[in-house]
Amino acid sequence: MTVFGVAGCTALILAAFGIRDSIRTVVDRQFGQLFIYDITVGLDSKGIKHLDDERILGYELIHKESGEINFNSITKDISIIVPKDINSIHRYINLRNRKDRDLIPPYQTRGGCHYRTG
Repeated sequence: MTVFGVAGCTALILAAFGIRDSIRTVVDRQFGQLFIYDITVGLDSKGIKHLDDERILGYELIHKESGEINFNSITKDISIIVPKDINSIHRYINLRNRKDRDLIPPYQTRGGCHYRTG
């Protein structure tokens, strides 16, 4: 029994390290290559004047809404980001497809919904 216990614990430890390493790769890609910003801040119309601070190295004004997509009893959570200047959003967010590096919608959102970009 002791041998099986030690073998089981060893297998669990090895599995945990494997999961950690696979998650680390995804996180590094998402927050190192795709999302290139350090922080998001929610502002009202009066708060925009505080962006002219010398400590702020760069910013992009966006409008963000969250919601759900429902299709054939499948529900997916989504966030829609609309930049004020579409030509400069690439400095902070790189949108690309897994295979051909094209744009939207994300793979996780498409799953089960059977729609195409266009």
